[in-house]
Amino acid sequence: MIETIVDKARYGFDWVDVTAPKDEELAKLAATYGLHRTSIEDCLQPSHLPKFEEFGNGAFLIARSFDPAAQADASSVQDLTRKVAIFVGQGYLLTIHRGDMAFIAAQKKRWKDGVTSVDAPPVHLMNDLLRGVIESYQEPLDGCEERLEGIEQAAFTPERGEYKFAPRDSYFLLRRVSVIERMLRANVDIIIKCPRLQDASKPFFQDLKEEGDRLVVTAHEVGQSVQNVISLSVSIADQRTNEVMRVLTVFSVFFLPLNFLAGLYGMNFEAMPFLKAETGFAGMVSVMALASVAIFVWFKRKGWL
Repeated sequence: MIETIVDKARYGFDWVDVTAPKDEELAKLAATYGLHRTSIEDCLQPSHLPKFEEFGNGAFLIARSFDPAAQADASSVQDLTRKVAIFVGQGYLLTIHRGDMAFIAAQKKRWKDGVTSVDAPPVHLMNDLLRGVIESYQEPLDGCEERLEGIEQAAFTPERGEYKFAPRDSYFLLRRVSVIERMLRANVDIIIKCPRLQDASKPFFQDLKEEGDRLVVTAHEVGQSVQNVISLSVSIADQRTNEVMRVLTVFSVFFLPLNFLAGLYGMNFEAMPFLKAETGFAGMVSVMALASVAIFVWFKRKGWL
């Protein structure tokens, strides 16, 4: 669906928004505004990553915003983000996307209500749209931080002596944060190139870049924290395994000489010391007890108990 939001009669440029574009609609726009065929093909690829291209006196860019309808366990670029293509040139700005986006809807209302200055150039509108893309990651990042706190609490707060670490939740959270960080970095790279279009727009894009960098740092810190939780949880699990093995080893050492004596006197020989003595059984039990006490004292002095 093609919708003209503003026109040159009032603002000096056309803003045409296209939702769920069809081939014939894009062909019509390409003919009207002189768009390149390869750029139109990129608009039709839902999995296309962010990019920035200059042509003539304009530019074509693709940005990816966070999809608020993404599932909680979604962890891929296609599942977590949605693409918006923007063409900006002398006297026009085109936005092309498959579904409704909240920040685009907000800008539509703003411009239709006449809140924006009449002399605002199209690159200022593009800045507002890219700001919506960047800010769309703020809420999911806050959600990732909350999930991280829950994972940390479960991993390091023992219940009945047991630590309950959720490897599946940690894995999907790490992938989610990783995708957010990569998409933020890609979008910031686009923002860095945008001031070439108009010198007067540099302060606006610089401010937007700083906001993007702030979210990139937040996403990176959350990702590092998740990795640290996973590493520490694995270390705790290894430590518990080593503790169990240590206890089992201690028990095996205690029983090793006892098993030796029991096996020795279990052989079918008649000429065995204490075999026919009345105190033979008591003597062997005493030897076993002394061996156990000697091992205990030895372990105690070594600090192994």
